[in-house]
Amino acid sequence: MNDMNDRLERRAARTARLAADEEPIIAELVAAVGVAVVSVYDFVGERIAPGEAIPILTRHLGIKHEPNVREGIIRALGIPTARDLAFKPLRDAYPLERDPTWQWVIANALAGMASFEEVADLPRIDQYEKLFPKRRRSSRPR
Repeated sequence: MNDMNDRLERRAARTARLAADEEPIIAELVAAVGVAVVSVYDFVGERIAPGEAIPILTRHLGIKHEPNVREGIIRALGIPTARDLAFKPLRDAYPLERDPTWQWVIANALAGMASFEEVADLPRIDQYEKLFPKRRRSSRPR
């Protein structure tokens, strides 16, 4: 029984940490977007981040966040409409990351907005080439 209580307490503490970390982002997003946002993951998947959310999410790329929150921010930015603001920060973040899992997350976001040719010079990016669509034409220079 004690082991179960310990696990429940750890889970509750983790949930509280994530909520506290995400709270300022959510407040900014609600103010900017004008709709209910519960999590940065609201903009992952079928509900893409609206234009008003992109600058907020991009700014938070440079702020230390809990890993789950950071992943949600990166994934939410992996869309073509985020390219103008998020491409350079994501591209700059990739070579700084040594963890292969985080490299994959960032590469996947880059693949949502750029061609492989635009990032081919990044170290170790070739292992993620399959994430990138074939022959995506970019309208923006690097």
